Order: sequence, then structure tokens, then C-alpha cells
Amino acid sequence: MVGKPGEVALFRAGEITIVLNEPSARNVKGALAGTVEAIFPVASVAESHRDLEARGCSFIAKPHEVTEGTWAATFTDPDGHRLTILGAK
Repeated sequence: MVGKPGEVALFRAGEITIVLNEPSARNVKGALAGTVEAIFPVASVAESHRDLEARGCSFIAKPHEVTEGTWAATFTDPDGHRLTILGAK
């Protein structure tokens, strides 16, 4: 995550991470104080992306490598919350 101290907060509950990210919120039209992002671990981002897209999910960030060997793809729920799948390619 990119941000200055106090701009990003991560909360982990088991395998799910919730991110409060003010820098990200500045890029989201209509966001007031911040954006909520739930990150879900998956075995394969490419396979999960393909499955979710086939079910009608519209991705705002296609699968991409975020750190060496770790991939992510992001979509939004009907309320505009960001949901990210994270794992191996």
C-alpha cells in the first residue's frame, strides 16, 4: 500500500483483510472520508478472475503483479465497495 502514516489502515480477520485507504478514496468519485476494500486470498488470481467475470463481475483492475509472485485483481460490489482477489498468478 502506498500512503503516508495515518492514510492507510489494515484490519485482518482470519484470511480476510479490510483496508481503509484515504489516497485510494481521493481517486473514487463521491467518496467522503475513505474507501473500504476487502481483500480475499485465492489460490489463482487468473482462474478466480475468469470465474468471477463469467458470473458478471466487472473488474476495475485486471489481474496484475503487485509484488514478486503475488497478483491481484479488483472489482466493486453493487454499493461501490472495492473487493480484491489476491494470490498466486
